Amino acid sequence: MIEARCGNKNDKVKVCHNGKELCISPNAVQAHLGHGDKIGGCDSSSPGTTFLGDELSLQAFPNPVLTKTTIRYGLPEATMVLLEIYDLAGKKVSTLVNGKQQAGNQQISYDSSLLAEGIYLVKLAAGNQYHTFKLIVAK
Repeated sequence: MIEARCGNKNDKVKVCHNGKELCISPNAVQAHLGHGDKIGGCDSSSPGTTFLGDELSLQAFPNPVLTKTTIRYGLPEATMVLLEIYDLAGKKVSTLVNGKQQAGNQQISYDSSLLAEGIYLVKLAAGNQYHTFKLIVAK
């Protein structure tokens, strides 16, 4: 279980937003998750950024991104990994990883400066698991 309560009365939720921890109202959580924020802290030992379990984890920060972002993902076991970026028309714009990787935390730096402003989909396929999230490129 992720411990993400914060605030003087523990009535708020801690999220990682663009690499910074925020303490927000529970009513704002869905909006933050919708643009790529994660529940929990931002440091590498927090549940929001560290792989803990038997499912894939995937995130990028900062998101929205101006020029460079770091994509982090956790693998439950050593497996073949395919990490790609698509535009909203379904056209692949980049393949970041295509090969076997060890279990645990992985990360890759991505330079989005050649992409047009807009929303892209980051797709991770590892073994028989899949995960997708939106990457927002702002100029």
